[in-house]
Amino acid sequence: MTEIVTFAPEKEFRIKAETVFQKHLELIKQVLPESQVYHVGSTGVRGSLTKGDVDLQVRVTQEDFPEAKESLMAMYSLNTGSDQTSFFCAFEKEDEMLPVGIQLTVNGSSVDNFRKVTQFFCEHPSYTEAYNHLKVKIWRSTETRNLLLSQRSFPQKNMSNFPKEWTFMKK
Repeated sequence: MTEIVTFAPEKEFRIKAETVFQKHLELIKQVLPESQVYHVGSTGVRGSLTKGDVDLQVRVTQEDFPEAKESLMAMYSLNTGSDQTSFFCAFEKEDEMLPVGIQLTVNGSSVDNFRKVTQFFCEHPSYTEAYNHLKVKIWRSTETRNLLLSQRSFPQKNMSNFPKEWTFMKK
């Protein structure tokens, strides 16, 4: 599967991302009141380059995981491009404002790290800047440049606000 990846400064999405996060936080807490829900990923880190999607981590106990998975499956589409295990399940939804990704994790499991990584970048802006440079460097690599889509072959509907040099495909 080929995914088109476009980066833009997080501040361009900040207000919409917070609105989307609050909306989905409330929806999830209605059905999973004991869960912990966090805004994770690049839209949750000031100063980052982001694809402009909103990621949420939903943390539950191992005991609550099966019920939580069923509840979220009633609200969101299963992300079939992601692994599904007894302690992790990913969901997605096209929200009115920004796409949403939900990462359901078991507290303390090997994948219970989304919140920690986001928190690290929030607390260490120099690492956020270094990660931004890495994203741009990867784009500039010859291999990635060869994956560029021409404007003729890709509809530019959602691309008008993004610098063209930050658009590339990821396989």
